[in-house]
Amino acid sequence: MMAIIQTRDFGIRYGEKAVLSHVNVDVPAGRFFALLGENGAGKTTFIKALIGHNQQTNGLLTLNAKRIGFVPQFRDITRDYPLSIAEFVGLNYNKGWRLWFSPVEKQQIAAALQRMD
Repeated sequence: MMAIIQTRDFGIRYGEKAVLSHVNVDVPAGRFFALLGENGAGKTTFIKALIGHNQQTNGLLTLNAKRIGFVPQFRDITRDYPLSIAEFVGLNYNKGWRLWFSPVEKQQIAAALQRMD
């Protein structure tokens, strides 16, 4: 079965500090995948690398999935949060690694936000 996510000796460094190293993962197509670990183990760092928010510094990362997104498991939204409200609502429209919305998608997002008022 083909892997939709595959890493080989994948790693991320922040300056001189290695925050992930030698990560090897195979997620077969059609399977559920849970990423478990202690606080500070690098789960969020790894997921953010998958969606392009963190740049890998070594190893191999292969994604064969057409859509991948990130839904945080907490509601601590701060100024450092990487998405605006409209961008978060628009995650449903994001096709692949495209970082912008078409005019039609912008209208649909605005309409969805208007319904929430």
